[in-house]
Amino acid sequence: MLRLYVLAFLSLFIIGKTNAQDDVPSLLGDEPPVSATTPKNEEASEKNTVKTEEVTSPAAEEKKEENVLFNFLGIKIPDFIPTSIKKPLPKIESNENSLQILTQKAENGDLQSQLKLGFAYLYGSDKLAVDYTKAFHFYQLAAEQNDLTGLNNLGTLYYNGLGISRDTRKAAELFIKSAELGNAEAATNLAFMYISGNGIEKDIATGIKYFQQAADDNILAKFMIGCALYHGTFIPRDYIKAAPMIKAAADAGLDEAQILLADIYIKGQGYPQNYANAVKYLNYAVTQGNVQAMLRLADIYSGIIKYPSDIVIAHTLYNLAYVRGIQNAQSRINQLQAKMSIDQLMQAQQEASNYQEKPSQLTSYVHQTFGNELCSLLQ
Repeated sequence: MLRLYVLAFLSLFIIGKTNAQDDVPSLLGDEPPVSATTPKNEEASEKNTVKTEEVTSPAAEEKKEENVLFNFLGIKIPDFIPTSIKKPLPKIESNENSLQILTQKAENGDLQSQLKLGFAYLYGSDKLAVDYTKAFHFYQLAAEQNDLTGLNNLGTLYYNGLGISRDTRKAAELFIKSAELGNAEAATNLAFMYISGNGIEKDIATGIKYFQQAADDNILAKFMIGCALYHGTFIPRDYIKAAPMIKAAADAGLDEAQILLADIYIKGQGYPQNYANAVKYLNYAVTQGNVQAMLRLADIYSGIIKYPSDIVIAHTLYNLAYVRGIQNAQSRINQLQAKMSIDQLMQAQQEASNYQEKPSQLTSYVHQTFGNELCSLLQ
């Protein structure tokens, strides 16, 4: 189910998300630069090893503000969001007098106090109890000042029916107003509403327009435009333009983008054909526990795809996929076992036993919000 996550940025928004509750490399195909979004060990195709290094964000080493981002499931997910917050929200001191002063400032029109209280009451931060009605009130005050964050977050409250009766039309109106003021997050929220028809009349063309508006500042919007250009169902297909957009999301840690980028490298669509890069990005997705990546990489190592084979890795990957519900992986396992020595089989089984999936925060966020197939919304 589609969800539109509230975004609480205080200045320009660099990367976005969505949510709510509902019933160019060189012509030689250079590898991407090392970053925290990908396993630090660049030997992703090293023999007899399934890589499981943790996938995190380039922003993970930067200090984050506590109040940067929140969602309606009570899970803070700030690590994959680079921010350029110029002025942090005021902190609520742990005494009643401080709260009264901040509340009075908010009621008298102080925007930062309104935003801080809206967040605090929505999530029960700063020792305040959750109170959706008060959260709605303070975000409404901020929205009345045409604040981008206030408008977007108020729209999300309307969308979810928190502190107010659910009203998706009102939510869309607020997202539109915030998007017109330059909020990439609101534009992305609106785009997902339009392409899914969730709470608003479905309109793919309008959704794509809003994704295009947000693509420079929002990694999911960029990925969705990349998907649209790659598949060519609703806008003209253009692999050259699509590939860098998809790569940006892959490098940010999105497993679906990593698999699609691997296909691009295998087929030579937009980037020169490069099996090494394909294997690399599939390894990144395997690290995150993506079953489709396990199957595709296993096919490569088992010799189905033209690439140096490694039956130990292939067996390990098919085994991992099988225990995750891919029943037809069993026949592949049986075929490989007939070719394997006891030592190889034991090694593969040990590799599978030691494997631990470590999804990036971006991947976890997207799966939790939209499921596992964003691109399918534009096919």
